Amino acid sequence: MNTLQKCIDDSILELEENNPLIKDEKQMRMEPIYSPTCDVAVGPFSFREGSLNELYCDLARTNEVAQFITNLQNASLGTGYNEALLDLNQNPRCFIAIEVENAIAHDVKHLLGSVTNCSLLGKIGIVVVFDDYLKYAERLLQYLAFVKRVKKANKELFRNVFVISKSQIDALLQRSQ
Repeated sequence: MNTLQKCIDDSILELEENNPLIKDEKQMRMEPIYSPTCDVAVGPFSFREGSLNELYCDLARTNEVAQFITNLQNASLGTGYNEALLDLNQNPRCFIAIEVENAIAHDVKHLLGSVTNCSLLGKIGIVVVFDDYLKYAERLLQYLAFVKRVKKANKELFRNVFVISKSQIDALLQRSQ
């Protein structure tokens, strides 16, 4: 958290929507219209007109975050992200969008919704799947690879999202501390 705060201009940190800089789902709702939410979001947040895309790209290039992304890429089950793809989501609502899937993960359509939410809401998306349900995530990722291969979907679809097991993200976060 301190790493991000050091890299963000005070004028952005002082905005009401950036307090706190990590939000849970209830704090992400934008009334009165429907707005998708994710389980956890890491700011800064872009709830106003305009975009923080340039700031998000700068954050993703800082040493600590870039190392975290590399480690995430190496541990990820599928999809994923690299420096050349920083331009995938030009106007995300937050820097990192996280969905955590446990028992409901056996519903592959629900998992697809989680991947979609993370892709749309965050510059970087992370879907954490409890280890007991990884086979469902793998089925979804196989399907996504297939539709890209047969050109039913753009090959860049969901490339800003990592799907990772709970044990892998736990180990990754331990290394980051």
